[in-house]
Amino acid sequence: MPSNSSSALRFGLMCRGRRLPAWQAATLQQLVAHQAVTLELLIRPPASVQGPGEGATSRVKRLARSENTLWDTFNNGYVARRAKSLQAVDCSDHMDGIPLLEATPLRKGKFSEYFTDDDLEQIRSYDLDFILRFAYGIIRGDILDAARHGVWSFHHGDEQRFRGSPPAFWEIATDSPVSGVLLQRLTDRLDGGIVLRKGWVRTTHHSYVKNTDAVHFAGVDFPAQVCRD
Repeated sequence: MPSNSSSALRFGLMCRGRRLPAWQAATLQQLVAHQAVTLELLIRPPASVQGPGEGATSRVKRLARSENTLWDTFNNGYVARRAKSLQAVDCSDHMDGIPLLEATPLRKGKFSEYFTDDDLEQIRSYDLDFILRFAYGIIRGDILDAARHGVWSFHHGDEQRFRGSPPAFWEIATDSPVSGVLLQRLTDRLDGGIVLRKGWVRTTHHSYVKNTDAVHFAGVDFPAQVCRD
C-alpha cells in the first residue's frame, strides 16, 4: 500500500533488479537522500524480457542473431567491464521494503512497448509524482501520464545531433569538443521528450571508456535538482 506521506515527492523506479549500474545507483542515492523525496514503487520487467542482465545462453543467442554482433561484443565485453559508471552496485538498502510490481509490456510495432490496463491501475494507485526510467524500451501510451509529472528518462548524448546508440561514442567519432547528457520527460513522440535538465562535459577523445564515464556520471544529480526546483 502507498505510504501516508503527503509532503514528499513520491516516485516510482523502473529498474531490472536490486543491482544497478553505478551511475544509476548514484542517481538513486541522490534522490533518496533528499528529505522531501520518497521511493514508493519498483516497476520491473519479468526476468524473461529483461534484456541486459539476461543469462549467458540467452545473451549468446541474441548476439548471434544481431546484425551488430561485433560492436555489441565490444561494448558488452570491453567497455562495460572497464567503465566505472557501468559497474553493478547493490542498491538493496534503498529498495528493501519497497513494493514491487512486475509489469510485462505489450509490444506493438517493431519497438513500442505499452503497459496493460491492470498494471496501469496498480501504478496509479500509488499516487506517484514521477517515475524514473532505468528499464524497458521505447514506452508509449498511458504509462507516460500514470504519474503526476510523467516518466523521466536520461539520454546520454546531444539529442539535437546524435539520436542513436551507443552513448558517448559519436562525439568522439565526429571530433565534437563536448558530449551531452539530458534528463527528459518522455512523450509519445520518439526523440521528442520535454527537456528537464541538460548539460555537457568536455569530450575525452582518446578514450571511449573515460568518455562513457564522464557522460554517465555528469547527470546523476539531475533528477534531484528537478525535485528541489
